[in-house]
Amino acid sequence: MNKKIHKPFSIAKPIVFIVLAVLQIGLYLYIIQAVIAAWNEDYNILTPVVLLVLLVLGVIPAIFATLLRQQNQSVKLSRIVFILLMPLVGAPWYDLFGNGIFGGRARSVHKKQQRKNLDFLDQNPKVLEELASRDLAAAGQAHAILNSSDFPVYTNTRTVLFQNGDDFLRIVLDEIMKAKKFIFIECGALRTGVVFNEIFGRLENKAQDEIEINIIYDKKATGSHLPRGFKQSCRGVGISCLSFGSFGTERDNRFSIIIDGNVAFSCSSSNLSDEILRGNPTMSVLRGDAVWSSTVMFLNMWDILAKENRDYSPYRPTLTYVEEQGYVAVFGASPSNRQNPIRTGYLKMISSAQSYLFLQTPTLELDTHLTHSLTLAASSGADVRIVTAGAFAGQRTRAYYQQLLESGVRIYEYQYPLSSKSLICDDISCILTSASLDYTSLLNNHESATWIFGDEAVFEARDDFMALLEDSREITPKFWRKHTQGLIRTWYAILRAITPIG
Repeated sequence: MNKKIHKPFSIAKPIVFIVLAVLQIGLYLYIIQAVIAAWNEDYNILTPVVLLVLLVLGVIPAIFATLLRQQNQSVKLSRIVFILLMPLVGAPWYDLFGNGIFGGRARSVHKKQQRKNLDFLDQNPKVLEELASRDLAAAGQAHAILNSSDFPVYTNTRTVLFQNGDDFLRIVLDEIMKAKKFIFIECGALRTGVVFNEIFGRLENKAQDEIEINIIYDKKATGSHLPRGFKQSCRGVGISCLSFGSFGTERDNRFSIIIDGNVAFSCSSSNLSDEILRGNPTMSVLRGDAVWSSTVMFLNMWDILAKENRDYSPYRPTLTYVEEQGYVAVFGASPSNRQNPIRTGYLKMISSAQSYLFLQTPTLELDTHLTHSLTLAASSGADVRIVTAGAFAGQRTRAYYQQLLESGVRIYEYQYPLSSKSLICDDISCILTSASLDYTSLLNNHESATWIFGDEAVFEARDDFMALLEDSREITPKFWRKHTQGLIRTWYAILRAITPIG
């Protein structure tokens, strides 16, 4: 492939924001001038006309979209206040970039795909009955995930977690070379480097065997990190490649590598890059029935981007793995699904905790329900611990520490960049996900998650978390009170108020 790198720099959003801000300042000056003129009995009929046009064309549609389409109350309230205070900034901003009135077509397309899933995703009722007989709380979690995402819970699925990126890459490369029918890859950023070169070298070899190879990557996240003419190079060797991109704030943050419908790899770092080899991502491989959910999720996105409507049946698993101990659900979340399956799975698991909850996330931005659930679990006697990326995450994450610490939640800051994202509960269940616990990931991105119950992988996730604590600093209530006085606390309060605005 051509190694010359094209480096475009997109400044569309900053320019739009600056233009809107300047217009907003101009509007305020115009209103002040009109008020002064009216006070001096020099009434201008143009002023109410301008305000009425602004209200009808911008503010009302933006508020209407926020009220109807935004289910998160914290976000809804913050956005409406922002729109009312700064209508020339807030209203167009959410209409253009916040999945407002111009995002209707995209939402309808994704909902159509979700309805199509009902033809290919069937929940075996015996699986739920068996799970309920083992653990009612786990059965509740399974039902919550199924009802919010339409993705089933499976048995006969073997799950393995990886602590070492080199081991993960080695298994990925081995399975690629074993492929007989198809290889599907979906990721956020696609970036050149060791991982890229190793994987694409083998994909080019497999393409010569007339195996179907489809790749999806996020265009905005990838930016300039691909060689010029990358898609043409892929087509030249028999690889089909599509890029996800939208005018709004949506991102495709999923990571999956699916081979022949029998093996599915996932990683909490959405980037197919050398980041896999560092940053402590949560990496896993599934073999068995639950791989079908990963395949359907990929085909959903492929059909949307390629504007196709293919039959998914030829891509079903062909191998069976008999695993009697564990239950697995692979499911996705998207801005069009207002039930927010990943957040729902988190809330249900938090509410069922008896002994402990271990959460690791690079960034932490909690709405009212998540905050209340975590503080209630801690005050009820559960050992609740959270690891964040600390200084690498920024001030918005630290702004949410105080209420958690006051309720007994233990917070740690990892001393290095962190990309692990998981929640482990009571040695019996865990969620491994691509989504950070923040507003952007939970509301605006296309994310994926794997819920696991009663499998050895739960203990592996717990051990990974405990190992992470060794390189983390605990933020004690005493330390927090000492280092967050006066203006800092005021600043954190402001950040908590404006973070939901987006």
